[in-house]
Amino acid sequence: MIGYQKIQGGYVSSYFTAAKQVLNCSGLSEFTLQRVAEAVESQQPGAVSELLNNQDFNWPWFDECRQRFQNSSVWPDLPAWSWFEEEPDLLKGKKDVLSKLPTKILRNIATRHQITIPKGSKVADIRVLLARKLTEEQILPYRTILNQRIIDKDEAERLQAKFSLLESSIRSLAYNSQRHEQLAMMVIDMGFNVTLSDIDPAAELFSKNYQFNVRNSKNVPPFYPGDTTSLSSVR
Repeated sequence: MIGYQKIQGGYVSSYFTAAKQVLNCSGLSEFTLQRVAEAVESQQPGAVSELLNNQDFNWPWFDECRQRFQNSSVWPDLPAWSWFEEEPDLLKGKKDVLSKLPTKILRNIATRHQITIPKGSKVADIRVLLARKLTEEQILPYRTILNQRIIDKDEAERLQAKFSLLESSIRSLAYNSQRHEQLAMMVIDMGFNVTLSDIDPAAELFSKNYQFNVRNSKNVPPFYPGDTTSLSSVR
């Protein structure tokens, strides 16, 4: 069970220690970091996002790793990271825009621009007609509105993904820091070695020269936000 780590003068929650390391240089106050740790430990859905007012936050480690993934074109095989691999696919041409508009709006556009729609026309026919009659300038207001909706939705999904990565990172680091203490004793007392398990190509970007250090409990996975690499003991 993840609990508390002994420090000079008392004990501190391993979640709090992990939160401070994961969110290092984030600018969040000690009080806020403590509350983030408590929210993660509670395992209540949405507790962290609610605590941070569902607003984006400064996270240098996340930004550094994201830049590394972009530069290497190697991304974690995690749903949360998939939101950051590419920018949202925005609508460009007239046909793209018209394909997203419902029949009522299409007919309103036709009326506004004095375009006659033949009786009995199907929605596909109306879209073809408008694409032929309308200019890019006339379509622009609709493209702007639709693209902004796409961007807003993408940003909302990215923010929730970021919260998810934050929670899993704090939880993983708290666990592996506690695990480090157990493994260090096995290395010192019984001559065990420690290896990395469940490591993926994304983690390998950061762990090529990794060596388990019995004196440094901070030198443990995760190697990037959301990383599921674990520590294993071997003879």
